[in-house]
Amino acid sequence: MNARVIDPRQPPHNSEAERQLLGGLMMANDVASVISEQLAPEQFHIAEHRRIFAEIVRLASEGRPANPVTLKGAFASDEKIAGDAPIRYIMGLAADPAARHVMEDYARSIADLAARRALIGIGEEMMSSAYTAPLHESADDMAAAAEQALMSLRIGAGQDALSGAPGAVVARLSAQMRARMDGKGVPIPKTGLSDFDRDLSFERGDLTVLAGRPAMGKTQVQVAFARRMARKGFNVELFSFEVRAEQIMARLVAAEMAMSHNPLTYGAIYRGELDSEEFAAYERFAEAASKLPVTIHDRAGQTAAQIEATLRARKAHLERQGKSLDIAFIDHLGLMRMGARYGGNRNMEIGEVTATLKQAARRLDCTIVLLSQLNRAVETRDNKRPILADLRESGNIEQDADNVIFLYRPAYYDEKDPKYLAGDPDFIDMAEARKHDLEIIIAKNRIGPTRTHTAFLNIAHNDLAEKTDRSRA
Repeated sequence: MNARVIDPRQPPHNSEAERQLLGGLMMANDVASVISEQLAPEQFHIAEHRRIFAEIVRLASEGRPANPVTLKGAFASDEKIAGDAPIRYIMGLAADPAARHVMEDYARSIADLAARRALIGIGEEMMSSAYTAPLHESADDMAAAAEQALMSLRIGAGQDALSGAPGAVVARLSAQMRARMDGKGVPIPKTGLSDFDRDLSFERGDLTVLAGRPAMGKTQVQVAFARRMARKGFNVELFSFEVRAEQIMARLVAAEMAMSHNPLTYGAIYRGELDSEEFAAYERFAEAASKLPVTIHDRAGQTAAQIEATLRARKAHLERQGKSLDIAFIDHLGLMRMGARYGGNRNMEIGEVTATLKQAARRLDCTIVLLSQLNRAVETRDNKRPILADLRESGNIEQDADNVIFLYRPAYYDEKDPKYLAGDPDFIDMAEARKHDLEIIIAKNRIGPTRTHTAFLNIAHNDLAEKTDRSRA
């Protein structure tokens, strides 16, 4: 193969390598399947070479010979290929084939040059955006878009072809099943609510939506889940656009103290309403909470692309320490900053966010839990429990999410009920019996059942537990 000559006025490519690889494949059809796992037609620089390569791969995959005679039919309507008659051009390729032992090297070189051309395109787009983007589009947005493009570039088409082959998929599934059966699989974050965990699994690559009306306990449940998972050694990233990091930490400490001899509310902790004995107890539990593998990000108004960029940086940091990025919580969708491309069309903006976060979970191989606040339509019904239809006016949330969980606290509505306000003793007894009930409604579950679980939630202490026995994670 000739040495590369990089001309700054032309996109980097090696026509000779492309020609010789195609000629070699015509002479050794059995290599086509291997090369097609490393190289996609669009990675050839010369358009005619893309078509010839695709036809060779197609014929070889069907068990038919791919040679000048069989290939010419695919180009019967072409008067010329690269200035020559099709059959003459194809025969010229076959006359100068690459040797079998160098074909994979040629394929890697062609793929690398394609990546270089893509990098040039990304760089040119970045430069053009920096010059011409409207002032309301921030530099952060442009940098995040560039990061997404660079990440997509690293996911090669050949890799996708290899990993999607039926044999490869079955092999991965079997290996995953054996590992989990032997207790050696990649651990899945658990909430510690045993019945709920049996039904719903926070799988890597999944987007789970946790939704409810205000005051249903979304932030409390998020913090409780994060704490329970972190105590099992999972690395948790927590994005909070509504509550500051110090308030999140106050909730974590309150949850740690909930079953102690001297429990404190997170409000008292955050406001500093403690006596000396309480402060001494707080310090002991705060030290334990500070050691949990939970990283809190409270910078307001981030975009989905910025969140992904942050998670990618955290993943790299954790992996350098021999750890993994396991799960990220985002609180909440309504406070995320949307891009300007849809001109304020909220449904399309939300659809872009959920699609981006779903792809981010897959690219980063982690779980993402997105909190969402439901609109007032719930309040117009007699039964205030949320249903999937409550999401259908909000972009593609239901479509993009792998799992949808709704939260419902009867106590919130009991305290507003006319019977409660009138002092009805039977109603008050019922309300008292369920004042700490939290209904966790699994409304969508890609790999499990949909049903409702009732847990115990003490809002003031950020204390989430099994309703039956209040066991701790």
